[in-house]
Parts: sequence; structure tokens; C-alpha cells
Amino acid sequence: MPSPTDTMDGEDEIDDEEDRPRFCSLDPPHEVTCKARGINTFVEFSEACRRGQLKEIKAMVESGEMDLTGVDGQGKTPVHVAAGHRHCHEVLVYLLGKGASFNRRDDLGAVPLHDAASHRNIVGIRQLLQCGAEVDVRDRRGYTPLFAACKATAFR
Repeated sequence: MPSPTDTMDGEDEIDDEEDRPRFCSLDPPHEVTCKARGINTFVEFSEACRRGQLKEIKAMVESGEMDLTGVDGQGKTPVHVAAGHRHCHEVLVYLLGKGASFNRRDDLGAVPLHDAASHRNIVGIRQLLQCGAEVDVRDRRGYTPLFAACKATAFR
């Protein structure tokens, strides 16, 4: 089991491709970029993710206006944002289907599964696990997604 001090910059690969749903991507992490209108594009994209506005998200991605590897000020990708909101399961499926990484770490070392677990997003947790998201991954504090879920439940 990794310690909280282990490096957190790599993504582990999953070998079981036939068990993975068709909307999952195992592409290596990409450079963090926002195309077209820069950071404003990512802010608009993140807000559309938060609101579950799939139509707007599709338009931004398919026009090339938004690169799915962009991050916000905390290093969170659109997958982190969608995973952290219970009403965004269709957005999450779409993002994963377009090849967005489900194991990318934010600035605190958390992966989207941490966000889904800490917001008690059961559907999001299932989608990420079906893609092969690591269950035992630890953020920089040493928290696993299970710990994040327990902590979220204990204080609500």
C-alpha cells in the first residue's frame, strides 16, 4: 500500500480492456491546455459541468473550443467537476466517452473518484469504477476515496 509521501504524478494502467465499458479512456495524461478563448473557456465549461448542461458541453467540445485536459485554479479537470456533482452523470459519461482521463490528479493529489466519493455521488462512483478507477489511490493527505466518502457522510 502506498504511503502518503509516495509520488503522485503518474497514472496506473489497467490491463483488463475487455471488462472496461466503451466510454472509458486509458490515454496517458495530456498537457494541460485550454484552446480558443483561454481560461474563460474553461470557466464556462466548468460551470456547464456543474449545472449538468450536456448540450452546451457537447457544443464546446465538438467545436474544438474546449480541450478536455484543461484544469481550473485547483488543478481540477472537467471530470473532477462532473464527478463532484450528483446531477452530472450524463456529463460524466460524455466526458469519459470523449477520452477525458479518469485518473488525473488535481493539485491536492485527488482523482475524480475522490470528488465523487466526497460528494456522495453514487452514480459517478459506479461510472468511474467501471472505467477502472483505482479504489486505493491516496491524495496528498493520504486519504483514499473510501475515507473521503466516510468523512463526507459523518459530517452531514
